Amino acid sequence: MTSQKYAVSKTMSKSDWNNTVFLKSLADIQKLKNSEGSDLQVHGSGELIQLLLKNDLVDELWLKIFPADPR
Repeated sequence: MTSQKYAVSKTMSKSDWNNTVFLKSLADIQKLKNSEGSDLQVHGSGELIQLLLKNDLVDELWLKIFPADPR
């Protein structure tokens, strides 16, 4: 089974990825969050995370911190 992918972008409206749905507004994100299904994850978008946090759309936050190379 292929997972559904959701993308939030100011510049893109289509993707070569299969099963991609573009979210155009905060209302789209809220609707997705309130729908049935598995947990949503965000990878690598500080701006999106800030938007979600400001609008109380984050239930759990996991931070992965990698040490810098001391060289």
